[in-house]
Amino acid sequence: MVKVLILTATAGSGHNAAAKSLDKYYKDNYKDVDSLVIDIFKPDHRIIAFVINELHFFLLKIFPSLMRLSYRLNDKKKINYKINVAKTTGLRAKRRIQRIIKEFKPDAIVSTHPFALGLVSYLKEKETIDCKTYYVVTDYCLLPDSENAYNMDKVFTSCKEINNDLVKKGVPKKILLSTGIPVDDKYENYKEELIDYDEIEVNPDLFTILLMNGGQGIGHNYEIIKELGELKKEIQIISINGSNRKAKNNIDKYIRKNQDLKVKIINKGFSDNIFQYMQVSDLYIGKAGGISTTECIKIGLPILIPEKPPFHEIYNVDFLVKNGYAIYIKSMKNLKKDIEGFLRNKKILEDIKVAQSKFEYHDSAKKICSYIYKNSAE
Repeated sequence: MVKVLILTATAGSGHNAAAKSLDKYYKDNYKDVDSLVIDIFKPDHRIIAFVINELHFFLLKIFPSLMRLSYRLNDKKKINYKINVAKTTGLRAKRRIQRIIKEFKPDAIVSTHPFALGLVSYLKEKETIDCKTYYVVTDYCLLPDSENAYNMDKVFTSCKEINNDLVKKGVPKKILLSTGIPVDDKYENYKEELIDYDEIEVNPDLFTILLMNGGQGIGHNYEIIKELGELKKEIQIISINGSNRKAKNNIDKYIRKNQDLKVKIINKGFSDNIFQYMQVSDLYIGKAGGISTTECIKIGLPILIPEKPPFHEIYNVDFLVKNGYAIYIKSMKNLKKDIEGFLRNKKILEDIKVAQSKFEYHDSAKKICSYIYKNSAE
C-alpha cells in the first residue's frame, strides 16, 4: 500500500480544490493507494486559519492595489531559503504535521499551497522526513516564496511558461514537470450530458452568462447585474455569490424592484451545481483563479475577466489573454457594450472556444498521481 499525504492550507479555495482532485483521483483509480488530505492549520490552529483567511480576503477587498504592490515587491525580493513568509507561517503547524507524518507514515507528501510547501521544505532541510516530496503549482504564475520548492523531488507546474521563473528562483530545472493544474475528472473527460433545465431553473434557449465573481466578499456581482440588467436583450445570468451575503441580498432586492427586466437573473449563494451551470453557459464572467479558469477551458467555456483582478490573478490574466482563452476588460463601463457585441457577433466567443480546444495540458491529476505512485512505490 502506497501512502500519499496531501497538504493544503486555508486562504484561497483553489489550493484545496487541487488537493481534493488528487485525492479523488487516487480513491477512484488506485486500490493500493491510501491518500489523505490535511489542511495544515485545521483543526489545531483554527484561529490562525481564520486570521489568515479573513485577513487575506479583507485586504484583497479593501486594499487591492496595496496587495498587488506587496506581491510585486515580494516577487522581486532577494531569494532566502531559510527565512520567508511562507516558511515562517507554515512552521506554525510543525508539531501537528510532524505528528501526522509519524502516525500516517507517508511514502510521499504533496503540497498544493505555499504555506504547506514552506513547512515541508523546512522539515526536509532538517532531515526529519525521509519520504518523497512534491509541490503542485495551482496558478499560471508563481506565488510568493516559490523558492521553497528548491529541495522537492518534483515540482508539477501549471504551464511551461513559468518554468524559467522557477529556475530564476533557484529551483533546479531537472525537477520541473509541466503537467497542468489538476481539476476534477469530470472536467477532464467532459462530455455533453442531458441536463434537467427545470431543476436548475435555466432556459436553454437564452444566451447564458455564468457570473462567479463574488465569493468571500470580493468581486462585483451586484455591480455587473445592475449594468447588464439594462440590456434590452433576452438573456439570462446565473449569479453565484458564494459567501458574499451582501451581494446576494442586494441582487435579490434589485430583482424585486425591477420586475420588468428582459434579463432573467438566477441568483444563488453557494451552489453544488457549478459543473452543470458551466455546461449550460455561453460565457463565464469571474475571477481569474487557476482552478476555475482551467475548468472553463476544459469544457470550452469562454472567459471574460472584468476590471483589475485581485492580487496575483493579474498574472493569470496575462497567460489567459495571451493564449486566446479569455477576454479582459479594464473598465466595467465597457461591459454592457461588450456583451451586446458578443450577441451581434458570435465569432468572438467561437474563436475563444477554438483556442481553448488547443489547450495542451490534459489529464493533469492523472499524470501527477501516476508519477507520484510510480516513484513512491519503488
